[in-house]
Amino acid sequence: MSAIPTYYVSKTAREHVTVTLSGDGGDELFAGYRRFEMERIEHRLRRSLGPCLRAFRLLSLLPANLHFTGRNSLESLLYPPDQACARKHYTIMYPTHRLQELLSPEFRDRLKGFHLAAEFHDYYRRARVRPGDWLSPALYVDMKTYLADDILTKVDRMSMAVSLETRPPLLDHKVVEFVARIPPRLKLTGNTRKYIFKKSMARLVPPEILARPKQGFSMPLPEWLPTRLRPITEDLLFGQTARSRGYFNKTEVERMWHELCAGRFDYSHHLWELMLIELWHRKYIDDSRPPCRD
Repeated sequence: MSAIPTYYVSKTAREHVTVTLSGDGGDELFAGYRRFEMERIEHRLRRSLGPCLRAFRLLSLLPANLHFTGRNSLESLLYPPDQACARKHYTIMYPTHRLQELLSPEFRDRLKGFHLAAEFHDYYRRARVRPGDWLSPALYVDMKTYLADDILTKVDRMSMAVSLETRPPLLDHKVVEFVARIPPRLKLTGNTRKYIFKKSMARLVPPEILARPKQGFSMPLPEWLPTRLRPITEDLLFGQTARSRGYFNKTEVERMWHELCAGRFDYSHHLWELMLIELWHRKYIDDSRPPCRD
């Protein structure tokens, strides 16, 4: 959803310049996301608990529809590092048990043999690192998936939509190769993410900027979807065209929508994704079909 704010920022910038620089790549190079702290916690628990980790297998006995804060993180301890890392990406919106509830039985049957984790596992295993280096493989996965397929794609499309060139200097291949050789302990130090990057910028960037908490670049969807965007939301989620796809469990989608409207749980991100799937389908599948002939 940050594509829309990115579009308007690009549009405003284009009124003054034709080329801009972005900081894209900083989080993926220097461990700027919270999930890297979770990787560290998991690594330490695996080392300290050893065989006692088997106790966490009791989580697998809990009902799939029993939801509580931290369940997804605790379940990651049931998996080896490559699978746990992958889960942080493909369950970020829908944990596995929730995804099963969302997809229709017919659609689940058609997905046999496909697993969202495969690409993430592959990149994790391909990372060539020193023994005991738990951070670099996770950074490599982010570079090859989230950065390339999400962040850079978003910025490139939104900036070029207004004829603005955006270039990420941190992703110059010489910079990437150099940073890859920096020891992980200098990237995530204590509770400080991007530690060495911030240290290197201390003389150039004001302290209030360096110490400012990380902030997303999003929209107030929890307020907008049930109000000013309600007509388009309900059409894309519950209109006859959307229902006819047969991809999603109608009852589960309606539950998320009612929970959001009642202010009981923020499902705005989940519903936004479903809306975009429907928009994509209408644009690239429905509109691309040749007209029927008698």
